[in-house]
Parts: sequence; structure tokens; C-alpha cells
Amino acid sequence: MTSTLFIGAIRNLSSVSRSDNPNFDEANKEFQLARESFVQNRKARMHNDEELECEKCTLAMPKGFHVHHKDGDHENNQESNFSIRCPFCHLCEHIGWVGKNRMGVIIFAPDISQENLNTLLLTTYCLELALSKTTDNTSEYDTLEQITLQARSIVRAFEHTKTKVLRNYQTNCPADFADTFLAMSEDEYQQREKNTFYGLRLFFHPDGFQKEIEMFSNSIFQINDARKSNPLHPAEWLSRATIFKNQKKGIER
Repeated sequence: MTSTLFIGAIRNLSSVSRSDNPNFDEANKEFQLARESFVQNRKARMHNDEELECEKCTLAMPKGFHVHHKDGDHENNQESNFSIRCPFCHLCEHIGWVGKNRMGVIIFAPDISQENLNTLLLTTYCLELALSKTTDNTSEYDTLEQITLQARSIVRAFEHTKTKVLRNYQTNCPADFADTFLAMSEDEYQQREKNTFYGLRLFFHPDGFQKEIEMFSNSIFQINDARKSNPLHPAEWLSRATIFKNQKKGIER
């Protein structure tokens, strides 16, 4: 999958966020109606066994998805302005909000795409929650503990690179980078990933996403499924971690 997601901020000067709208209740009602119509139209074009997918990381989501306004204007509720996103991929384009609410930190990880990092983080946080709910005398516990510890180790290696960002930019707060992005010319902004800000990624903390993590943990990981061939069973998770193990080795070189 070619990466199409890089940290950003809404630069549309005419855009209006719902939180800043003095007519919030009316605007939110209009958005919810447009959102429901958009979601139903999207589902009508899908097969019965398909779930909505994040348009960036392709995570399948039975629920808990966000609907992103592409131009940042929350008054523009045309379907062409909507995009299905997982919570992490959505907020990568609102890093000012993430920083002000202390929901994440900027790291340096050029060897992993933002989409894959988001998937890794969400998976790890779901694993940690699943492990906390699994008793150690069940048949799944040992496998679940093993993959959780491995995932946690990889995630911590990525998070540690925030010190490199702090050293090179004198900050690793997403809000500071958002302010810089807003001050750029359009040409500078479009080239930000290739130049001064190459390799930067947004690392989300779990604290601000507990509801979403529990939702995805319950729907994505079928811990009690006895069929070992089920791709969502813990017995299959270890074989799916190779890409992240290799990327961790790249960090530590």
C-alpha cells in the first residue's frame, strides 16, 4: 500500500469547525443527517459480508469509524467532501487538535508509513486491553501475552524516537507543528513531507481513545473463537507481525 497520509493541519481559512460554530446544535444536526445518508449510500454499494474500511489504512470497521471533512469545513456536508476514516487516520490531519488535547506526540519513523503505524498502535492497544481481560489459565493467554509483549516492545521503540524530534526541532508537540504548517506557503506545505519534515509521524497515546479501543478490541479480535484457522484468533497473530518486527530492527540500527 502506497502511503498517502502525512501529518497535516486544516489550512482552509474559510473552514468552520463544529466546536467553533456558534450554531453548533443546528450545524451538528445537519452533519449527522448528511453523515447517515453518506454511510448508507456507501453500504448500499457493498457486499453483505463487507464492512466499511478506513480510506487510508484500510482497517475494516463495523462501527466506530469517523467521517472526515476533506476540506476541513464542517459546514460543507456534500458527500464528495466526506471520507471514511479510522480515528487515528482522521486525526492525523488535525494535529493541532491532537496536540492541544495531549493525545499524541511527533516521532521520527521514516521506515513505516503513517497508515501502518496507526494500525500497529491500534492493534497494540487492543491487544493490551484483551490481555487485561483474559485470565491466565485460559488456552489463549500464553499466545496473547507473547504477541502483546512483542507488539509493546515495537511500539516503545517507535515512541522513543520522540527524543530525536525534540532534539532536532526543539519540540515534539503536534500543536507546534500545526502552527508551523499554518504559516507556510501553499507550495511549502505541499512539499513538507519531502523536505524539512521528512520522516515525521504522529504517535497516538491510548488514553484519549479508550472507547474506540474497547470497541475495536471487541469486534476485531475474536479471542474466544476455538477455530485456530480464524485469522482473528490469537494463534494467527504471531505470523502477522513480521512487517513490524523488521521495521523495529530498522529503528534500532
